Amino acid sequence: MNKRITLLLLSIIVVGNIYAQSAKVDSLENILKFHKTEDTVRVNLLNKIAYYVYKDDSVRTGSYAIQAGELADKLGFLEGKVESIRLVGLTYYKSDKLKAIEYFQKALRNAEEIKYTQGITRCLNNLGICYKQLGDNSKAIECYQKGIKIFEALGNKIETANWLQSLAMIDRAIGNYDEAIAGLNKVLKISEELGEKSDVANTLNTLGVIYAYRANYPLALDHFQRAMKIKEELNDGSFVFTGLINVGNIYLSLSDYPNALEHFKKAQKMAEAQKNSKWLANALANVGYTYLQTNDSQALEYFQKSLIANDGKDKLVVINLQIYSGDYYLQRSDYKEAMAYYTKAIKLAEELGKQRSVCEVLSKIGTVYMKQKEYPTALDYTQKSLAIAVDLKLLDAQKDIRNQLSEIYAATNDYKNAFANYKRYKELKDSIFNESNIKKITGLEYTYKFEKEKQAIELEQQKKDVIQVAEKKQQGIIMFSFIGAFLLVSLLAIFVYRSYRIKRQSNILLTQQKQEIEAKNEDLVQLNEEISAQREEISSQRDEIEAQRDLVVLQKDHIQAQKEKITDSIDYAQHIQQALLPSTAYATANLGEHFILFKPKDVVSGDFYWCTRINEYLIVTVADCTGHGVPGAFMSMLGISFLNEIVGKRGVVRASEILDELRKSVIDALQQKWQTGEQKDGMDMALIVINTQTAQLQYAGAQNPLYMVTAGNELRAIKGDNQTVAINNEMKPFTNHEIALSKGDCIYLATDGYHDQFGGPANKKFKGKQMKDLFVSISEKPMAEQREILHNAFESWRGSGEQIDDVTILGMRV
Repeated sequence: MNKRITLLLLSIIVVGNIYAQSAKVDSLENILKFHKTEDTVRVNLLNKIAYYVYKDDSVRTGSYAIQAGELADKLGFLEGKVESIRLVGLTYYKSDKLKAIEYFQKALRNAEEIKYTQGITRCLNNLGICYKQLGDNSKAIECYQKGIKIFEALGNKIETANWLQSLAMIDRAIGNYDEAIAGLNKVLKISEELGEKSDVANTLNTLGVIYAYRANYPLALDHFQRAMKIKEELNDGSFVFTGLINVGNIYLSLSDYPNALEHFKKAQKMAEAQKNSKWLANALANVGYTYLQTNDSQALEYFQKSLIANDGKDKLVVINLQIYSGDYYLQRSDYKEAMAYYTKAIKLAEELGKQRSVCEVLSKIGTVYMKQKEYPTALDYTQKSLAIAVDLKLLDAQKDIRNQLSEIYAATNDYKNAFANYKRYKELKDSIFNESNIKKITGLEYTYKFEKEKQAIELEQQKKDVIQVAEKKQQGIIMFSFIGAFLLVSLLAIFVYRSYRIKRQSNILLTQQKQEIEAKNEDLVQLNEEISAQREEISSQRDEIEAQRDLVVLQKDHIQAQKEKITDSIDYAQHIQQALLPSTAYATANLGEHFILFKPKDVVSGDFYWCTRINEYLIVTVADCTGHGVPGAFMSMLGISFLNEIVGKRGVVRASEILDELRKSVIDALQQKWQTGEQKDGMDMALIVINTQTAQLQYAGAQNPLYMVTAGNELRAIKGDNQTVAINNEMKPFTNHEIALSKGDCIYLATDGYHDQFGGPANKKFKGKQMKDLFVSISEKPMAEQREILHNAFESWRGSGEQIDDVTILGMRV
């Protein structure tokens, strides 16, 4: 049999805890108490709580899931019913997997009928895990393959990679190495496309493990080193441990025990320093196995230490340690004790479907019978082992089994079969450990060191080259200095001669210039006469200009009169806009303790605020329309009219639906079609709906967020959707956020004019963070005082600068 490669111990898989903390469960249960309405929201709340409490209390999971299912039936809410059935199945997962599968299959059928994709994939995942736990790997594989097809069709690369990874782990566990390698290579490609370096490294490492199983050590080492290089870039210390174990096992496979032991011992020290029991069990098992190969009695001690560190958590570790212990006693010809360990190992391996381990133990048992000269039994076990090794394409295992078969046949005088198996043994040995492979492995292991030495040599050569260049440069400087001096003298002689010639030419030029000046004097006399004529023409033009000035004065008076008419119209528009906004008495009656800071940039505003009450629902909004001044005012009045129609007449009280309907009205009114050059008029807004009986708040936002300071003086800022109440490139329904309110909570709705205002010492924007900090600092003060503080802070920041936009902030206390 091959030198036991323990690479299955290498994959350090950290399983994230997907369940919420108790605080989140408490929060959901509080919301459930306030939300008395029997609607789909309540169904989803019940299902969510059922899911989150599953880890700690499956009985509560069942109770909430059953309630959700009953309400979903009453409402005809099919998706909620699927989830409730699936969650009931989860309650049986630990105690009765067959019962759990029954519920998962029922939920899956219902999800497929209504084409509920998320429900289908969740059920398939639950079924795949159950089948895997029960050892029904073929059904588990079928579930994961269906899930992969769904995510590939949706173009969801992340989930496709996750499911391919899960499928590959099953294939690896049962020895379907070709399928596992194909799947992992797809995962590798997706991870590289998405730039997920950590996932790339993990996948490379897993592929290295599988290649090592198949005795393809050059390819295994190549994958390990590529993975380690990436993890070093990411500063992932945990991967250093994995790398030490991986490289140690390569040396172990090559019978280089000193180097193998060195790597395993380093890994042991790291595990002890980190107090990581899983790592420690892994390292101790490998150290022990290395001692076993050198017939060192310390091997059994390390196996026992590894078993204690593992504490039965990893069944594969248990199988390997049983095999190693059997090998220890086989070395010492204690066949009874060896068989006891091998029997335990093969039983557990068959239960878990670990075909590779089954193959190895069958060969070991064959060795025990061969040592006891029970050749027919030995032949039977060894041939069974060979069949599995051939099926799994385990070349290293086939090599050792062929050698063992050759010995058995030789002992029974069947020299023909003995020779045939020995010949095959030699072929396999040569193919695995040929000279080129050994060179390639050694080259891969030391490539980094060679590159370092090469860089050092190149650096030394570069230094020598620099010195040589400097010496040549100095010689060149001396030579060029001599040449330069000679040239300088020559140039000086040329300069003296040239100066003489220039002086002579200058005298000739001066004579010529004197003659030209005399000619120009005559021209100036003629020009003076022309200027006198132009002066008379200018005087005539001045009279004409004075006449035009008188006309401009008359036009100015006319424009002034028109301006006064326009101003009167805008003032009247202001009165109209004020009339549309909620009056102080109406706001006080509906909003309770509140304030409104409303500062238009111009006479009329593109901002508006609005509130109304429909039965127990209080609806409040603050909006920022496109532009300011008259254009913005027209949009604001349009928005108020539509809100009165949607809420007041139609009775829509769901926040997101109000924005959806308002957007339709704006698009229809402005005939928007998203055409090139079309004006994209609309409005940004934050809208809330408060159920005054249950203290439940709904919020929907178009660009503008909701700010809330709790009674405990904690700020919550909830972002709106990244789209306006108008036509958008991508039209999505607005998101409806639901929040449970407590007495004393302060709510703030604001447009962007406040935090976008320029001012302060450096003439910069006030910014949202400074505004949020201001909300927190004033939240406990009376609302009227809060308004005064916000007003003064704004004016102080603006200083003598211009107000750049309309400003609106509405604050109210629950």
